[in-house]
Amino acid sequence: MSGYAVYRAPSENRSRFCVPSLDQVPSLIDENRLAFSDTSLHWLDIPLASIRRWARRETLEMAIEHTRGYAPVANANGSWGDLASDSPLFVSGHQPELFHPGVWFKNFLLSSLAKRHSGIGVNVLVDYDLARTFSLSVPSISNDHGLGKKNFSIDDSFANRPWEYTFANELSKWENFPTPVIEDLESVGISNPLLSELWPKVLHQICQNRPVGESLAAARHSIELSAGLRTFELPFSKLAASRSFHVSSASYCTRLNRSMKATTMLAMTTVAIIGSKIDCNRFRS
Repeated sequence: MSGYAVYRAPSENRSRFCVPSLDQVPSLIDENRLAFSDTSLHWLDIPLASIRRWARRETLEMAIEHTRGYAPVANANGSWGDLASDSPLFVSGHQPELFHPGVWFKNFLLSSLAKRHSGIGVNVLVDYDLARTFSLSVPSISNDHGLGKKNFSIDDSFANRPWEYTFANELSKWENFPTPVIEDLESVGISNPLLSELWPKVLHQICQNRPVGESLAAARHSIELSAGLRTFELPFSKLAASRSFHVSSASYCTRLNRSMKATTMLAMTTVAIIGSKIDCNRFRS
């Protein structure tokens, strides 16, 4: 389709594809600050700058509280960034599921950018999305002794429910899941897979009556923190319950019909308020 850039993931090992390029980040931070400092926009008679400061602080407080629920983390006023400062806020996000390394790369990049630019990294768990049947594909030796893959399913009882409402119904399924997976991996020469470290953490979170998505995310994030990453995490369901989100949503709903399009735009607008780049001029009319 003409008019759209064509993006292709690189096929070379240990390569990356970032748009915009990482060397543009400093200028984008400056442009973002300038764009918001130069706007007189008011929402519900409240200056946008005030809403952004409110939303930023509320978001960070919730992210710190959520992350501390499963891992010891530094105070935001310490080495991980200053809660009250104007440090750049880097925000990423994905569904709280087991994902492939290409998605996981974003979390490492998020931490790296926050460190490099004296900012704060927050990964938002997109837990309003529908969960799929839980399964894991791993390398396996096929019947003809070739290399193939095998799918291991664990629980499909919560399929097509939002991640925030997914809970493990049969704990035994989750407890028994890693054994055949690890055995299969060992048959292709993969010893001591990350699953051996991850899964006890997942089970611990599930036993704390956390949703499955939060349990998977907390276990994964704990490993990231032990590897040196410095980020906070926050489920979108908690972000959407904040007062600053309600203020921005109420204002936006006066201009948009209550439709699926409005819901999508509300999510995008909230992320914009807490630090992403938007064109403020288009909201002035």
